[in-house]
Amino acid sequence: MDRIALSLKLKRFILWLDDRGQSDSRVRKQFHGPPFGSCYVTIDPDRQGTAASANLNRVYLCGTENRE
Repeated sequence: MDRIALSLKLKRFILWLDDRGQSDSRVRKQFHGPPFGSCYVTIDPDRQGTAASANLNRVYLCGTENRE
């Protein structure tokens, strides 16, 4: 498996994993374009922890695939 195929598979897996067991207040937005390629933002106002690792609020910068 090449690096691009593996990274795309992992990106789909993380999106799938984040959808499991989430609250109704969670919002996810996806963006495609410069300067970062594709990314998505997940915000859940009901899950605000004292540490960033204790909640699921996050930004994933996915980069861009080589399109030849």
